[in-house]
Amino acid sequence: MFTAQREATQSLLQILLVSEDPADQVEVARALRPAFPHLQVVQAADLDQLAATLAAGRFDLALIALPLTYADGVAVVRSIQVGLPGRPVLLIVDVAHQEQMAGVALDDIAGYVVRVSGQMVCLAPAVRLALARGHELQAQQEAEARFQHLFDEVPVGLYRATREGRLLDANLALVRMLGYPSREALLAINAQDLYTEAEEFRQLCVSCAQHGDARSIETRVNRHDGTANWFEHVLRARRDDRQRPCYEGMLWDISGRKQVEIALRESEARFRTIVEQSPISIQVMTPDGWTVLVNRAWEELWGVTAADVRSYNMLHDEQAIHLGTMPYVQRGFAGETVSMPPVAYHTPETLKLGRKRWFQARIYPVKGDRGEIRNVIMLYEDITERQWATEDLQRLSAQLMDAQEAERKRISRELHDELGQALTAMRINLASLEGELLPTLSAANSEMLVETGRLVDEMLDHVHELSLAFRPTMLDELGLVPTLRWYVDRYARRLGIEVELEAHGLEGRLPAEIETAVYRVVQEALTNIARHAQARRVRLHLARRGARVVVTIQDDGVGFNLDKSAGSDHPVSGAGLIGMRERIALIGGTLHIQSAPGRGARLSLVAPVSPQSAPGGS
Repeated sequence: MFTAQREATQSLLQILLVSEDPADQVEVARALRPAFPHLQVVQAADLDQLAATLAAGRFDLALIALPLTYADGVAVVRSIQVGLPGRPVLLIVDVAHQEQMAGVALDDIAGYVVRVSGQMVCLAPAVRLALARGHELQAQQEAEARFQHLFDEVPVGLYRATREGRLLDANLALVRMLGYPSREALLAINAQDLYTEAEEFRQLCVSCAQHGDARSIETRVNRHDGTANWFEHVLRARRDDRQRPCYEGMLWDISGRKQVEIALRESEARFRTIVEQSPISIQVMTPDGWTVLVNRAWEELWGVTAADVRSYNMLHDEQAIHLGTMPYVQRGFAGETVSMPPVAYHTPETLKLGRKRWFQARIYPVKGDRGEIRNVIMLYEDITERQWATEDLQRLSAQLMDAQEAERKRISRELHDELGQALTAMRINLASLEGELLPTLSAANSEMLVETGRLVDEMLDHVHELSLAFRPTMLDELGLVPTLRWYVDRYARRLGIEVELEAHGLEGRLPAEIETAVYRVVQEALTNIARHAQARRVRLHLARRGARVVVTIQDDGVGFNLDKSAGSDHPVSGAGLIGMRERIALIGGTLHIQSAPGRGARLSLVAPVSPQSAPGGS
């Protein structure tokens, strides 16, 4: 107020005086100038002058001297309020004629001044007070305008309603949210009619009235066009200025969020359906290893239910630790997609049968937008039947190879013992006949007898070669290393290829199946070198290293491209290699080949000293 007084004193004060008496202008200037040195008083004596003055000037305050003969005082007040909105209006009335104020509402004016004996009593204080009140009113109106703007433009729907649901007020944001053409159109609606589920609104109102604090729900609200959107609705019970109960509500349009939630729920439902109906066993876990979801196939596979594995943590699985597959699991939980090697697991069912089931698992981490791991999914493929079939095939293959070796041994023995002995006896008889008959035979007959002896000798050599080719008896009698030395010597002499043989730590005998498998692989490898490598030198190295036998065969031949040999007619991709691998796998060993064009080839064989079942066997 002090600020308003100082500004009014120091700045030009413009006053509109509505009066029919010319002396009033002089009297007003005389009474106000001591308080307001910078003063301008403009007088309007009739309606025309009043209209022209209001149109042309800007005034801080209006004084109306009653009575007026040309117009009603109330009408003049209304005109000034329209022409000078927000400006204070003071009435000047004669002390003997105060009834002239009849019909003028005190709310419409800032006050009045009494004229006594021609003088306006306390005019300056009244003007000062009216100006101060005008400034306060203006500030209040500006604050109300700012509040109204904030009320209308805040991005939240706001409304106030009676207990019966009659809307008392609503902001423009709510009008726009609900698509109504105007605030008035919205206020004509009962609040209950806005809600798709009116009962939800009634229950919310009851809850607010009972508890006295704000309550919220998520509900659908009807729009003006007949559609309905999802809103979060906060309601609280209040009392208005007259202490009448009412409700204040806030609404946020959450349609976008609801659509995302609905889509997410539908996606989760589809995912659960796919998981549940999938024939593949699926296990979904948290990033720290706890199981949150398994499907029916998983339950049937493992013989347990989802409830049984709530306390199961994959990262602490004892079988995975024992079988050495935990590193694969840890890589999957670290964010890597992992394919695990086939492993044999015990389930409650297999514990009774005594034969493990075989699985092959794949681990897929599910990541969020920022790369964080949200879940880990493991897919289990039951390869038991396939693995058991492989085992059976391996057993049959082993039996077939054993049968082949037994048959070769039998044929070799028969060639040596029966046919060889018969041929030897025949040669002895021929030699005896030669000694007795040659002197008595003609030259032609003598030559025929000698030729028959040579043919028998050649046949004996062929039978001996065949016997050794089927199964060298020294492999059973002397062992692997002497047999290989004999074979390599004959190989080098026959083919003209220099072969260097070294053996370390193999002074004792190895199990018969190990010796047979290694001998056959070396025999096949040297045969392939002779046919395809164009080699001049071959190095054959055998050594015993702990519980393993290591065999290396290196040639200086033309070599080949391992990548391009797959699917070609090269021996490395044919039946010979398959046979070698099968033989070594059946005793629990491994076989590797290295080669490059122009750099020869290297075959490495590692086998256990004691025969074992092949990896993947029961």
